Parts: sequence; C-alpha cells; structure tokens
Amino acid sequence: MVQGKLKAKASLPKNVKQKSVTRINKAIEKNKNKIQKKVNIQNIIKNNLESTCKTKIESDLCSRAKTCEGKSFKMLK
Repeated sequence: MVQGKLKAKASLPKNVKQKSVTRINKAIEKNKNKIQKKVNIQNIIKNNLESTCKTKIESDLCSRAKTCEGKSFKMLK
C-alpha cells in the first residue's frame, strides 16, 4: 500500500507574493534608471569639460603662436 505525503505550506498566497516581487522589481528598475541618469550626467559634464579645456588651450596657443612670416596661427587655418 502506497502512502501519500501531505506537504503543509506556511506561505503567503500567490497574489501577495506576486505583488511583492513586482514591487521589488520596480524598485530595482527605478534604481537602475537613477544610476544610468547619473552616469549620463557625469559623461555630459566630462565631455563639456574636455571640450571647454580643449577650446581654451587651442585659443591660447593660437593667440601665442606666430609663423616665421609673423602672421598669427588663426589666419593660416
């Protein structure tokens, strides 16, 4: 004779679990979005800073540079 085993589960109903998982997943997604926005802002700031520095250095060098004829470097570009 085969005896069946009963399993007693002391867990929450499925709909409660699903709501909890959904809430956790939404929180994770929101956190990922915040991190991505922060990274994007950091990249924009970095690119702007590099661009500004490059422009400043180029203009500084152009104002100082002279060719052998005495013309400014800006005129030769």
